[in-house]
Amino acid sequence: MMVPTHSILYFCIIIAVAKFFVCASSSIDRIAATQTFTFSSEFIHIKAIGDKPTLLFLHGFPSSFHSWRHQTKYFSDQGYGCLVPNLMGYGKTSSPANETEYDSKSIVDHLIALLYHVNLGNSKVFVIGHDWGARTASRFVLYHPERTLGAVLLSVAYSPPGQFNLNVVLNQSLLVYNYTSIGYWEFFQANDAARIIEEKLDSFIDLIFANDSMLARTDFAPVGKVRAWLSSGRRTDRASYMTQEDYQTVYDYLNKQMQPKLNWFKAIIANVDWEYEKTLNATVQRPVLFIEGTRDYIGIIGASERQKQYISDLKIVKLDTGHWVMEEKPEEVNREIDQWIKEVISNKFNSTKWNSSIPGGDSELRGDGAIRRKHPLGSTIEQTYAGVLSFLRRNYTRDLSNVDVAVTGIPLDLATTYRPGARFGPKGIREASAQVAKRKSYPEGIDVFADLAVVDYGDCWLDFGQPHTIPLAIEAHAREIIDQNVFLLSLGGDHYSTYPLLKAHVSRHGKPLSLIQFDAHCDTWPSDTPHSLNHGSMFYYAVREGLIDPQTSIQIGIRTFNDDFMGVKILDAEWVHQHSIDDVVDEIKNRVGNNATYLTFDIDCLDPSCAPGTGTPVCGGLTMAQSIAILRRLRSINYVGMDIVEVSPAYDHSNITSLAAATIGFRLLCLLRDKKMIDKSFPFGNYEDKK
Repeated sequence: MMVPTHSILYFCIIIAVAKFFVCASSSIDRIAATQTFTFSSEFIHIKAIGDKPTLLFLHGFPSSFHSWRHQTKYFSDQGYGCLVPNLMGYGKTSSPANETEYDSKSIVDHLIALLYHVNLGNSKVFVIGHDWGARTASRFVLYHPERTLGAVLLSVAYSPPGQFNLNVVLNQSLLVYNYTSIGYWEFFQANDAARIIEEKLDSFIDLIFANDSMLARTDFAPVGKVRAWLSSGRRTDRASYMTQEDYQTVYDYLNKQMQPKLNWFKAIIANVDWEYEKTLNATVQRPVLFIEGTRDYIGIIGASERQKQYISDLKIVKLDTGHWVMEEKPEEVNREIDQWIKEVISNKFNSTKWNSSIPGGDSELRGDGAIRRKHPLGSTIEQTYAGVLSFLRRNYTRDLSNVDVAVTGIPLDLATTYRPGARFGPKGIREASAQVAKRKSYPEGIDVFADLAVVDYGDCWLDFGQPHTIPLAIEAHAREIIDQNVFLLSLGGDHYSTYPLLKAHVSRHGKPLSLIQFDAHCDTWPSDTPHSLNHGSMFYYAVREGLIDPQTSIQIGIRTFNDDFMGVKILDAEWVHQHSIDDVVDEIKNRVGNNATYLTFDIDCLDPSCAPGTGTPVCGGLTMAQSIAILRRLRSINYVGMDIVEVSPAYDHSNITSLAAATIGFRLLCLLRDKKMIDKSFPFGNYEDKK
């Protein structure tokens, strides 16, 4: 068994829980161990020097961590950390007999556990895979983008979640290539495949690592050819990069141990990943480098090009090699990976130091980005306790050029029926949002403002001496924004403000809207004085005037009685507490469908223990944990506008209500960012191509 050739390492195997053996060289600790989590894992760990990231190398079939010997030497010499495990079914790592245990979710979970074991539990890594390791690397970044800086896929392109049908793939490749490019899969699922390979192991290794790469096209990939090759015991010259020592290492790993390796193929044919993956979004949220050999004759037809629709940040490199690119041309592969990693590290999406890089050089700014930043994208370094306040430290401006979302305050509390003070809500939310501004989204780990151009538009001017002018002032203020095709997120202020906001949006979209309302009160009480400023009656009039469609609207968290809910569906607080988050989300989605939808979040939807700073608190409400979990799952809704209302800082304790509102606002922006970047379903933005 070989390890990086630049240092002598005596490989030690220990099978025990919570024990490992450390072999130290002069400069870098090198760990090799078999470790039991719920499985045993054999791996090499070379610790990073300084702030260099760790690279997680994942081998393919029928190799081992030995196949990365050229990469571990090169990258560890530069100070990168290298974590190189033998994957399930290889070496001393666990080898389940049942192919159903080789599902990608379990394999990736094992890798996450390994990261924690080597004290990398809170670190992001670059994951690099070849062949089956490339598929595993793609699943690692798909399942855990928050743990990933980027992915390098060698020889095997990203394949999106979907049910696999071997016959369909074989027929497609036969039509296009005139041969079945993965026909060997048919042999590998046969009951006698492992025995035949082990009996003719020399012949099998010759074919896999043949000097003539065309043999993959003629005698490996097509259906029936591997069995025929082995039955005849054919031999051929092995590739020049494979020394006798390399050959012996591969032989030792495969001898009498073939079935676990073949289980990887059988698992995919059995679609063991589908149950978990069918609910996933197929888009890869991290940069990807794909390296393929121009003489690689095995693989899924069209996969290299097809992956472009799922990976927005994709670089493809073609090298004059066969399937084993990192062994045939290690210097070129190392150079390509190294250059790409350095580009990603310096990129604004994945800075390993400060998350502050933005267009125009504003990353050097220290403080007051709200008035000094040149561009609505990106972030600047701020002190949470100081500086100019804006919502989430966004540019404070009324210039909506190249803007996706504008946040505005509606400082109104003339419509309150109990405790006033909501006019100070927008100011309080902005102040609390300074605590949230530097965060990446959890658990996705996304820098929202690298992709979504958000500004703080300031507050609507209201003349409290002439209250009859207030509804028109709010509506006109909103129209200034939405008529420029900019999405509007409003901060209140009492809940009456939603009524003129709905009028502005309906005038823009020309039809009744669906309403998603988080609230303790339904706000559909009829008023003795029509169109009076009353934060308990505005949805009564919104329904009657056709601003919202009650048959596609829903209220969540209600816990005050009303004689007439005006046809709006109610998920009261007790119902929410007694059902799962997914149940709540399903009810909301089913109710609003794909209709143009306005979301309003009255902070008194939350229990007073979470949000005491509001005008009409009601006990028994939702928690912040429930609210965030629900909002995170509502990405598919066709939003046209949003607001957060009824924050009254005078009654708050330690700013927890304002912080709750700021956090909800941040989560709503995360939804909009994902609709723009992942779903490609965000029609807003004041750009020339959208005018």
